[in-house]
Amino acid sequence: TDFSLNPFRRYAGSQRDEMNTEHLQFMLTHVLELGKNTSLTTTAYLNDFNRNWYKVDYVTVNGERQSIANIIENPVDLQAYYDVISGNSNTTNNDVIAVKANNREYLSTGIQTKLNHRWSTTNSVHDVELGMRYHYDDEDRFQWVDDYGITNGIMELVINRLAGTDANRISDARAFSAYTLYKLKYKNLTLTPGIRYENIQLGRTDYGSSDPERSGINLSTRENNVDVFIPGVGFNYNFENVSLFGGIHKGFSPPSNQVGEKPEESVNYELGTRFTYSGLSGEVVGFYNDYSNLL
Repeated sequence: TDFSLNPFRRYAGSQRDEMNTEHLQFMLTHVLELGKNTSLTTTAYLNDFNRNWYKVDYVTVNGERQSIANIIENPVDLQAYYDVISGNSNTTNNDVIAVKANNREYLSTGIQTKLNHRWSTTNSVHDVELGMRYHYDDEDRFQWVDDYGITNGIMELVINRLAGTDANRISDARAFSAYTLYKLKYKNLTLTPGIRYENIQLGRTDYGSSDPERSGINLSTRENNVDVFIPGVGFNYNFENVSLFGGIHKGFSPPSNQVGEKPEESVNYELGTRFTYSGLSGEVVGFYNDYSNLL
């Protein structure tokens, strides 16, 4: 109803909502030509992203708490809460508008290198690529919740809490990967087999909401490890106006740092054709994804 009346309405309870972000990015690439058909390319990178999303998380009325999502979804059943966030009523001593600072920093950095060698014979072209990467990333949650009251539609700070007294943890990952890819073009046939190796250590260091100084007095940690080979092969064959293509590839998605959680794995098949005839072009593809573990 509110949206229908005014899609740009801003509720009084959102007047302190604000997101501040900073993003820093560096990338350095070096290319070494080892010959006419051989090159080595190395890239180092760093991404650092900070954001503090300060927003209403929940509202307490007469000692009973409701999330902001529940209030917006049920404004009739939760009329007292709705009146608070819309500025229609004032808060009392037992009422709180809780504004959470979702303060987080995301860091990802690493270095990767790939060697490419290409050569040809009378009827064929060969392309081999070898690559490696070491990667590190983390998410640092250092959050807190402030309490506000509202009087005559104006929010006023009641309790200003310390940073780190809500979520106070670092989740990180260290990953080494290596791959080899071979591309063979023989007359009308292109064949592309490859394999990738991933070794990932996922961890979490939780300092707890009672240790904003991160002294480690209530420290809890956990770690999960992944070690996987990811093969695949694809092909394409060109006829006069039609090409036939297909492939079989292993699918992989890493788990979280929850101890014992396994990665998502699958085997993915596809077979298709592309055609061009008298100015008309089209594509038909059939595919089948066989999951052995789904996250």
